[in-house]
Amino acid sequence: MHGKMEIRAVQLDLARQMETLPFIKEFIDFASGFGYNNLVLYLEGRVRTKSFPYPARNASYSPEEMAEIVAYASGKGMGVIPVVSNLGHTEQFLRYPALAPLAELRDGRRGRFSRRLSVVCPSLEATYAFFEAYYSEIAAIFPSPYFHIGNDESWDIGYCPLCRRRLKKGETQSDIFAAHLKRTHRFVTGKLGKKMVMWDDLFEHYRQCLFEIPRDIVLCCWLYDELVDIPRAHFCNRRREDWLKLYDKLGFSYLIAPADKSAANGETFTRYAYRYKPLGGHLTTWEKGTSFLYEHYPTLAYIGRLWQHGWPEDPVKLFHQVNQEIFQVTDPGFLEAVRVSQYLGSCFLPGRVEELLRGSFTPSENKRFLVREYLYRQLLPFLAKVSSLGKKVLEDILNRLQEESITHRLRQAVAGVSGPATDQEKRWFLSLGQLALKQVKELKEKRIEQWQEHRAGLPSERMAEKFDLCQENLTSFFRLFVENKSPSFLWVNYFLPDAYNAQKVRISLWNKRKNTWNQVYSGVPKPNLLDPGQTPYFTLGTQLPSSTRPEKVRIEAWGYGGIGFTYLKLVTPKGVFVPTKIIRKKGLVFHPEMVLVDDSRWCWLGDQDVAASFLDTKRAEKIHLLEIILTKS
Repeated sequence: MHGKMEIRAVQLDLARQMETLPFIKEFIDFASGFGYNNLVLYLEGRVRTKSFPYPARNASYSPEEMAEIVAYASGKGMGVIPVVSNLGHTEQFLRYPALAPLAELRDGRRGRFSRRLSVVCPSLEATYAFFEAYYSEIAAIFPSPYFHIGNDESWDIGYCPLCRRRLKKGETQSDIFAAHLKRTHRFVTGKLGKKMVMWDDLFEHYRQCLFEIPRDIVLCCWLYDELVDIPRAHFCNRRREDWLKLYDKLGFSYLIAPADKSAANGETFTRYAYRYKPLGGHLTTWEKGTSFLYEHYPTLAYIGRLWQHGWPEDPVKLFHQVNQEIFQVTDPGFLEAVRVSQYLGSCFLPGRVEELLRGSFTPSENKRFLVREYLYRQLLPFLAKVSSLGKKVLEDILNRLQEESITHRLRQAVAGVSGPATDQEKRWFLSLGQLALKQVKELKEKRIEQWQEHRAGLPSERMAEKFDLCQENLTSFFRLFVENKSPSFLWVNYFLPDAYNAQKVRISLWNKRKNTWNQVYSGVPKPNLLDPGQTPYFTLGTQLPSSTRPEKVRIEAWGYGGIGFTYLKLVTPKGVFVPTKIIRKKGLVFHPEMVLVDDSRWCWLGDQDVAASFLDTKRAEKIHLLEIILTKS
């Protein structure tokens, strides 16, 4: 049996969704009862202070409110660690006109992925003047010896004129990042007397930094893969590297940071970490603006106990024990159903029809939803038998299961009506869609009731908008078929071995009458990552006007990682149109002839090396193009 973790931390993401003080205190009670000794508050700019007075009172916390949380946690034996990033994820600061001039993209230029102001400039003295003042105020609220500076996903290093000048003089992006970390460390550790904690993902791109920064920085290694063995990079070609082994070798202290989305992530990450010498664990939770945290309580409790007591002889028995404590129920079938629900991950209701246009309903999708429906039937009878806390948790789990059941019906309906089908089949698909839309309305009412109970006084517009958007878009979609108006669909079969890349795709159809190209799709195609049977092959559809008159199609790709195309076809009321001839190619286009046959071979557009493109923006911006004649089959 492996020993317990010294630091056992669990996070609340208050930056993306505020929680009430009573809820935070209740969460502290829960976390301390299941082995955690630290609460991490992911704040960004959620606390207003003298140096940062801009947030509205109803959209931020006061120092006094945070001090109240610190005092309450202390009474439960828990420290409170703040997370305030001073590089990437600084959009909550940059949204205010007084601080927008600190942005790396302050002159309106485009960064790696967008023009969004989310990274501050590490070459401006004003950046450090602001954050040193703000960090001093935040550190005064939180007596914890640890101060987390974030610094993950800082995509836009080296874009502003000042940073580009540094690059021209011989510095690298890695040098700029290292200089930023060393300066922040001098302040956080040297002036504030705190141990600096940071996320470690940018070292995948700026590896040299690890050999230059102070070894007393605590690295927070976050990995959200369902099954963790040797860690895979988040974006850098998913390269496999034993980071904890390297951190031990270099003398860094570090925390492992799984997420709440699947119990398997925290369980297998912990098992991997026990080969080495982690300082502790930091269980992350993120973005609960359209959901709640209760559904993940069994996972949080299980991982807390895992870190508190060390690896057990029987993990399943441990999971059942924490479920028994939460729900005050001893029924083995119930305890096991809760445990299984925590390993499947979460499926969210789609807001747009395009999210459902993924080709035929797959066997693995069907199996997943059958499991969900079985779990719902197993758990529902216990709603009146569980403890008061257990009822909150079980209601949240049941609502999530219902949300996935609705998504299941919508997928079946859309998969049916979006291709050739008999009138009888269409009527069946439409009945599924109408039933699902009725359930969307009912689930919205349940979710709003949850909100009023757990987040009284906080605005619930985002939750309501989620359901309203789904209802509005899908009602319009199904109405076309009720009125017997058949839309056209462009179906594209993709091949993507690295689902974590970011290759942008633009697809256009030639308008012969207007002698121009009409864009019909623009985005970053991704497979359904919740599909347990996923392969690199996946399909995405795009709804088009019924008047579409196809003659040829243009595919353009640029960005990070390249992308494969195996086939495409256009389904219209006038017939099905398929690719028959390649008429033009430009840039990196490999085996274009493969897209002419509906099989598993692929045509590839773009550069596969994400790591090289990340450091060479011109390489990433190069457009790769293919034009194809379409003919009615």
